[in-house]
Amino acid sequence: MAIVKVHYDASREWERVRLPGSKSIAARALVCRYVYGLDTELVNLPDCDDTIELSEALRRLSEKIDKPLLRLEEFGELPPCVMEFNLGNGGTSLRFFVALAASLPGLTAYVDCAPGLKRRPLAPLLDELRRHGAEIECLERPGYAPLKITGRRLTGNELTVSSGQSSQFLSALLMASPLWNIKAAPAVPDVTVSKPYVEMTRRVMESFAKSPERYEIEADWSAASYFYELALAVPGRKLYIENLTDAEHSIQGDSETQNIFAFLGVGTHRAEDSATGAVLEGDARATRALADTGMSLRLDMGDTPDLVPALAVGMCLAGIPYVFENVGALRVKESDRLQALCAELHKAGFAVHVADDIAGDDAPMPRETPTVSLVWKGQRYPVADDETFEAWNDHRIAMAISILATRLGWLGIKDGEAVAKSFPDFYNELGRLGFKITGIRS
Repeated sequence: MAIVKVHYDASREWERVRLPGSKSIAARALVCRYVYGLDTELVNLPDCDDTIELSEALRRLSEKIDKPLLRLEEFGELPPCVMEFNLGNGGTSLRFFVALAASLPGLTAYVDCAPGLKRRPLAPLLDELRRHGAEIECLERPGYAPLKITGRRLTGNELTVSSGQSSQFLSALLMASPLWNIKAAPAVPDVTVSKPYVEMTRRVMESFAKSPERYEIEADWSAASYFYELALAVPGRKLYIENLTDAEHSIQGDSETQNIFAFLGVGTHRAEDSATGAVLEGDARATRALADTGMSLRLDMGDTPDLVPALAVGMCLAGIPYVFENVGALRVKESDRLQALCAELHKAGFAVHVADDIAGDDAPMPRETPTVSLVWKGQRYPVADDETFEAWNDHRIAMAISILATRLGWLGIKDGEAVAKSFPDFYNELGRLGFKITGIRS
């Protein structure tokens, strides 16, 4: 595995950067376009691994099953077909595709994925699909891919799936439900994690129900978080993002990035010469005042877990202690992100740790419902000499720890090319901001 070397030169001028389209919106748009049988042009579709793999799976599926899917009742079962699919390392893509395949009568789908994704649980989704009549066989171990899916005409107007591990289960079911034998949209349970992602699903479905000829995918706010992280770590310099949708009008929950970082001292201003451009600038005084309190900033990250890597690294660099609550879902992402952040931040000298429960300062006993938290109280370790960092084959860990170069001068990142999962041009864009990147395979 190649080691990506990230060098930072504080003397270099900063140029403008550009973000990819939102991977989360793209996945929903691709599935909805297929379900509604449309030829909608998708503008700003990100050219990342997850999107490419899902696009290819849906393209192959449409070659075999090209009937107007919302009129399945007119055809009964579709002509039998047996197909094999591999969704790579895309957790969102896999979950969405499983629900779709289970809802197509006549299809027998063997669905596989990358080894790392086989460790991510699917049981809540599979159990709910089976409750509605799906036939799904786990080929290696219960509750995990790979799968054999025999498509059925599913029924039942109420969803009971638990979203405690991932809201993607509920989103997958909602997008497949127009194909089910039901008269109205299914009733849904309360969402306990990542609520904004379910709302994003509803908004995308509403758009495609209107049969648009063109659908524009917003720039990715979770990708923007790493540039906010940089602005926090290097205050006083203006960072121009060409295509960042105004947070107020975004359908992405991760647009909360703007508000969180504003509290930390990073302002966002709309660029005068662009309809979508934004200028970020960290305020050293505001950040220092927050750090000098010595108090840990408590943030509930249950709705926006993808922002944790950028915040965890950025706030360490800015000297702001923190407690990120409700982050247990990060244990079952591309990596165990809690373990990964602790390990890599330790190398950089920050004593970050995980706590299963954090009681309030005045609480006489632990909370009735324990939560998993990521904690940094401001303690520091000596920085190891010539330490190689690891991305844990996780795109968000790779991007977040790259910004450590602003403090260390340079670092090597094993598995750094994992950024291709969501932001293939990440290192190219960093190169516009005083970074020199070497070791990337062409």
